[in-house]
Amino acid sequence: MRRHLIVTLPVLASLSLAQAQAQSLTDFKPSADRGFSYFLGLAQQTAAYSERPSADLLGVRAITSNKTKSAMLVSGALYAFNDDLLMSLDNHSTFAPAISMERWREVDGGLLQTNRYSFSQSNTRALAYLRTHKDVFFTGGVNFRSQSFKRYDFRAQDSRVDTSSSVPTEESTSELVGEVGLAFEGERVKHSATHYGLRFSMGVPLWRQVTNTSYPSLTFSDRGGWDTNLEMRYSWAVNDMAHLGLWGKYTFSVRKSQRQGYVDADTGAARTAELPDSHLRTTALGLELLWKL
Repeated sequence: MRRHLIVTLPVLASLSLAQAQAQSLTDFKPSADRGFSYFLGLAQQTAAYSERPSADLLGVRAITSNKTKSAMLVSGALYAFNDDLLMSLDNHSTFAPAISMERWREVDGGLLQTNRYSFSQSNTRALAYLRTHKDVFFTGGVNFRSQSFKRYDFRAQDSRVDTSSSVPTEESTSELVGEVGLAFEGERVKHSATHYGLRFSMGVPLWRQVTNTSYPSLTFSDRGGWDTNLEMRYSWAVNDMAHLGLWGKYTFSVRKSQRQGYVDADTGAARTAELPDSHLRTTALGLELLWKL
């Protein structure tokens, strides 16, 4: 009996090991299958922008508001370096912006002025993903943003406002924003029936440069303000290597006011230029193609 046990136990152990190895090979998903590329062919962004100029400079307590729509292109990729470290690189750029009406209203009062308005924006973001638990990741990285506001066709709506000498203006911003946040990421498109992704981050400007054609000799570089970003996607497989799905995002950006003194070239008088406090909200929704070859 003892001899039979001595012979049988190694055989059973070998069979169990072979079965376990076969099962692990069946469940194994190679790291090369993780990550994906994506492109958004049909998307639209809505941007709501408001400013609150200082009353001591404008002469009245006012607030501006407008909302404009733009077509958008989104492209990027998610890369897997090892089991716990991923990296994403993406770009969101608007094009063909619609022209909207901007309204300047007195706080607790009536309409002061209107003008035509357009807005364009581009964001290039690089983020590292560090796994904290299963599909939960801590994220950190930078976002390089450039954007432009254009205003023209100024029209007075109040007797206290004079727009006779107004000319078209453009404000351009370039900034580098540091971001940290959390992400829920499904990681795989290849050989996967569905894919999901959810990303939330907050950021503060690390570098900023703002110019305005109303003050051609000035550059504003204060870094006051902050950002929040929420982005989500869900897709379904069309074959073993490609998905079609929905993508959406919401962002909220706050910029603090900046002031600089300058000398009026025409009169020689000392004056003060201001970039007012401002809020920018954007929402976007579109269809996307994801693939992993």
